[in-house]
Amino acid sequence: MPIYKYLLSILTTISALAGAFLAASSGLPAYLAGQPLKAGIFAVLCLLEGLSAYLLWRPGKRALAVLNGGLLAAALLLFWQGEGLAAGSALALLAINYLLKREETWAWTLALVLNLVFAALTMLPHQFMSFPAA
Repeated sequence: MPIYKYLLSILTTISALAGAFLAASSGLPAYLAGQPLKAGIFAVLCLLEGLSAYLLWRPGKRALAVLNGGLLAAALLLFWQGEGLAAGSALALLAINYLLKREETWAWTLALVLNLVFAALTMLPHQFMSFPAA
């Protein structure tokens, strides 16, 4: 594995784990607000992003196909629930998974750019959270 792809895989793993954590932290407020469907979708997205980080290092064609199908379904459901940023982050991770399997430098460079987009999409909702005064 070339060093560029190895470092990109490490970055993608960190991004996917951060996305999983942020999906989980978005699901709890949705559940507490009485939206169990949205909370369940965030929980599934958390699981899929965690599996994406794992399967990046142990690729299996069937498992990766199921994972990518799940990411696409989660993105569509989140968009349907009005969570466009979370849906965009799921689609970005889906594209990253596809691009990392290609053996061309342009695909790896695009995956690096999408990693930055993925990080921005997962952090943006938490940037504007307001915490009540103590």
